[in-house]
Amino acid sequence: MVRYDDYRFFSVSTEVKADIPHYPPSYISLESALFMHGISEQTPQVLTCISTNKTKTFHTDMGEIAYYHVKKELFFGYEFSDQFFLASPEKAALDYVYIQRKNGQTPSMDEWNWENLDEEKISLTAERYPKTVQNQIEKESPILH
Repeated sequence: MVRYDDYRFFSVSTEVKADIPHYPPSYISLESALFMHGISEQTPQVLTCISTNKTKTFHTDMGEIAYYHVKKELFFGYEFSDQFFLASPEKAALDYVYIQRKNGQTPSMDEWNWENLDEEKISLTAERYPKTVQNQIEKESPILH
């Protein structure tokens, strides 16, 4: 299980940081970033990341780290934060819907704290995603109605 501290940020000691597989380019997103930004209250069991490399999971002493492939056009919307690249809340939400749909799953967003997402930012960012992702976000989001 991935460790998170009480402040909703990924808690990693210096020696554990050295154990995190270097799989660039990548950034923390999906369930992990949604939790870190306070959008989801469910603690992820896996550190989830986005990469332009092939989808791959690493097993480390600190837990599993899963990297999910996106095309280069969708590799944006992250900032450097606490020695890691981290997706913005809106980007993490859209990445989540995109990856879930890409894997043939229905995204679960009914327990999200939508008030932690910016309506304008998510609308503008969604324009770069396939229509299916845009439609899913619009359908589920109480802030876009």
